[in-house]
Amino acid sequence: MSDETPVTDDPSTQSPEPSPKPSSEPSSEPSSSVWTKIRVGLRPPAEQSIDDATDGWGLAPTRGTPREHLVAAVWFVMVAAVFLAPLFGGKSFSVVGSRQTDVYPWTAQDGPPQVPAQFDSADLSYPWQLQLQAALDEGTLPFWSPDVFSGGAPLYANGTSGQLYPPRLIAAMAPERWAHDLYVAFHLVAGGLVTYLLCREFKRSALAAVIAGTAWMLGSFNLGWVHLEVVTSMLVALPLGPLLVHRMWRRKTMGSVVATAAGFAVMIISGHLLWQLLGWLIALLYAAALGLTSAVRSWRSGDRSDAWGHLWRPPVAFGLGGALSAVVLVPTLVNLTQTPRKAFPVDLLKAFETPAATFTSEFVVGPSFTTMTTGVMNYHLAFVGTVVALLAVVGFFSRRPGSALARTIMIVTAGVATVGWLGRLAYDLVPGMDVFYPYGRLAGWFALGAVLAAALGFDLLVELVQRRWPTAAAGRWAMAAPVAGVSICVLTVAQLVPLGHNLNPPFQPRDDAHWFPDTPLIREARKLQQDAPGAGRLAPIVLDHVKWTEGGPAILRSNHAAAVGLDSTSGYDSTLPLPAAQTLRYLGGMPVKQVLSDPLVGAFVTNLEVGVTNYAALRSQGVTAVVTVPEIDPNDPRLAPLRPYEVAYSGPDGNLLRLGNSAGVVSVRDDLKVLNTDAAVFEALPLASSPNAPIFTSAAAVADSDLSEATIASRNDEAAKQGSRTSAKVTDQGINSIVVDVRSAGPAWLLVGANDAPGWTADIDGVSVPIVRANHNHMAVPIDGPGRVEFHYRPPGLLSGLVITLVALALCAGLLVAERARRRLMA
Repeated sequence: MSDETPVTDDPSTQSPEPSPKPSSEPSSEPSSSVWTKIRVGLRPPAEQSIDDATDGWGLAPTRGTPREHLVAAVWFVMVAAVFLAPLFGGKSFSVVGSRQTDVYPWTAQDGPPQVPAQFDSADLSYPWQLQLQAALDEGTLPFWSPDVFSGGAPLYANGTSGQLYPPRLIAAMAPERWAHDLYVAFHLVAGGLVTYLLCREFKRSALAAVIAGTAWMLGSFNLGWVHLEVVTSMLVALPLGPLLVHRMWRRKTMGSVVATAAGFAVMIISGHLLWQLLGWLIALLYAAALGLTSAVRSWRSGDRSDAWGHLWRPPVAFGLGGALSAVVLVPTLVNLTQTPRKAFPVDLLKAFETPAATFTSEFVVGPSFTTMTTGVMNYHLAFVGTVVALLAVVGFFSRRPGSALARTIMIVTAGVATVGWLGRLAYDLVPGMDVFYPYGRLAGWFALGAVLAAALGFDLLVELVQRRWPTAAAGRWAMAAPVAGVSICVLTVAQLVPLGHNLNPPFQPRDDAHWFPDTPLIREARKLQQDAPGAGRLAPIVLDHVKWTEGGPAILRSNHAAAVGLDSTSGYDSTLPLPAAQTLRYLGGMPVKQVLSDPLVGAFVTNLEVGVTNYAALRSQGVTAVVTVPEIDPNDPRLAPLRPYEVAYSGPDGNLLRLGNSAGVVSVRDDLKVLNTDAAVFEALPLASSPNAPIFTSAAAVADSDLSEATIASRNDEAAKQGSRTSAKVTDQGINSIVVDVRSAGPAWLLVGANDAPGWTADIDGVSVPIVRANHNHMAVPIDGPGRVEFHYRPPGLLSGLVITLVALALCAGLLVAERARRRLMA
């Protein structure tokens, strides 16, 4: 994948060593475009060289000047403004309004359903944005997401939320309904600019680089996926990696090593960890190719010092980048070990094969679709514009700096996505490819190679024309190439902006009605939760689904309940505590043996269907109310196991059933029974549903705690003798903490319906107490009387990661200072 094998007379392709600047490079004399045009215009036509005639019109093959970069940046801002033009008319680039037409309680008032393909933006990104903004208001970060999955789940370290990514933090400081718009706008502009700079790094002309940047930022894949904030940063990350690697290879300075490390660190924490790692795999392999080939050449020429430099700089840069990101990376890796995600079955590779047309005919003419679906998103978005595609075909066969990189990206990604045995090879050999699916998503990687090839193709065609007709190119037709370049940019915008709008739901108004507004059902449900003495929790119930899309709309699905401030069994994430996922599967009607044996594959979404839900165990999860879609009669015989309950609300937006005899999220119990296995605990959950029922745990859970079975038995005996009546009430619940006021005259057990996970600590009046996993997924602590019990969550590995990051920052600063001192000494 190295582009630097000598294949032309250009000295820049022969060695990364500093060399005399060619005439096309900026010199010490004034070299602005205005000055150049004046200088060229004053010469007789016969004395004007081809380079002179084009130098002022964005065709010179150089790395550019600050003025050119500024003009390019302004252009990308203008292009982003064209795509996001409805923002200036009071609209928002959001899918929340479209998504709510497909789920209760909002679909009752919004209909008909629109089902946006990018619904993850409303199901994941928007609720997480609200939590980040709330946490920042509290002066902290959202380490934990408390209102999902019947007791919460890690958020900061879930590998996708990117809470510390600087653009996300800045966007979170904006008003709620502008945050997503600003986040998207930034990445569109930054993605175009970084791609432009990557092309200039390869000494492509300014116009060629602008064409590439325009096609990249507006490419069908990027605009089709830009709503999904977990991967929006790929717009920047994919071109940034090769840019930093090539600059490091060319400059051979410690500053470039630190810059590469910093870029890697910032992007790796920006969102979906797996996507970022697969994206930076390109940069890593490119660094290896450049480093090894250059090291061999230097070694053969006798320059051993230079050879070793090429070998150590890439691993130092990426290792240092990993250390800089450790404050996020370490807790994330620790969390992922607690929520193992299994590989998808290899048999699915055949079903995941992408149509060859995606990278052939559709690459030239664009995807054909009438309705944007997840199928289109996953398999048909390699298009970057018709003219750009044709230029890419030309550039694909060139032999210039950057061409090998472009070819390799295009061939490998298209091959893995479409050729069965190549996909199997990637599945077996490339880390992460056994959980990344479908492979049609590699169209985004392919598009990067395509726009790089297009930049090469444009410059190659210009050069061919200049060589074929040198007199015309230097005379009256001198403006033909610049006009053609500008025209290609305009045509690409004109073609891709409408396509981007068709790929996405319509821009929505900013009024309250389009942002998960309160409905009568939501208001009644919130009131019930607030009035419950031990705090309340909802369990949404839907019709039976024969297939994923059948059965009608869901109600408060995914993270929607959390977005409106309701604690529920619903949730949607790729990582969550394994006991929580197992418990929710059991509540959903899955047999115990299957619950404990089936691995987690892909993202997890809670699904409780009316005909199969294990109603007898719901109260053990702190559930105090059930919400159903309006199609389910509140007195449906299938709901009989829920009794006693009363209908608190029934309307077109759903039904709300208040459960009787439910202890709520927190309660005090006299008995903690230790059973032999987790399977036995599941079987006993229906018995744990009443306020006076015992708590159940397993011998394995006790072994993982700081308690012993003997200590538990002794406390149970004391509690039985005391026979005191007790109560518990949540007095404060933050994003990362729970405070419970306990009134008890003697020994007992406090059951808290928060999902047990490494990172939770508990103390009573400042004294630390042990936590034991209870009712399979929740927490219990021993209490000796009245007091204030505080639970706090911090991601395990956070402190270690912070120390590593601080040390890495100090090392980067030291390296930069040392290099500066060395240069001064040499001077």
